Amino acid sequence: MKIGLLYKDMAIRGTFQVSQGSLECARNFKHLGQSRESKAVCDLIGELDMLKSQTRTHVLAIDTGSRYSGFCHFQITRDGQQPYEMKEFGVIGNHDLISTIEQKAHCAIIMENFQSMGMAVGRSVFESCMWLGRFIETARRSHNRRPVLLMYRPAIKLEICGSSRAKDKNVRQSIIDMFDGSMGGGKCPQIGTKKSRGPLYGVSSHVWSALAAGISLDKIMSNY
Repeated sequence: MKIGLLYKDMAIRGTFQVSQGSLECARNFKHLGQSRESKAVCDLIGELDMLKSQTRTHVLAIDTGSRYSGFCHFQITRDGQQPYEMKEFGVIGNHDLISTIEQKAHCAIIMENFQSMGMAVGRSVFESCMWLGRFIETARRSHNRRPVLLMYRPAIKLEICGSSRAKDKNVRQSIIDMFDGSMGGGKCPQIGTKKSRGPLYGVSSHVWSALAAGISLDKIMSNY
């Protein structure tokens, strides 16, 4: 089955590729023998169960770039009206982000993974792939009891918008709609203005992609 190849190819302890499809397969594997594939599936289920049981889950989400990457450190809250609370975010140099990964206390780290779509890609994509590997290595070394979760972009779009074919602007608008609009001013109160800031004030460029990955993780946990 496809799930066997999925987990076998990861081959990085504590690192999991996550999607609704993989969890459907995980349910089928949960009670099988202790093969390498079934153990990895049980490990994933255990990690998600642990995260889901927490009233407040601190997530570090990352959108990897070749030189600069977007990150978002936010809290998932399951006992209040506002499900997501932004702690810190920005677009910073990759060397600085390694330090951020080492220093930030989080329950899980989620990163958008790279996927071949059949088109030619340039040098920056391969450099970004190398940085993704470095971020995984840093996370596992500095927080070896915290899972590293990866999601492909189509899976993120599916969780945020209900369609893997959604455009970036659709993802952005769906995220905005998830936040409280009573705090900020202007045409988009969730973002707000300099004088009347909303919860998403200052979020831009790669931070939107990072936040989308983090929220997708919560959606998957909620539906699991």
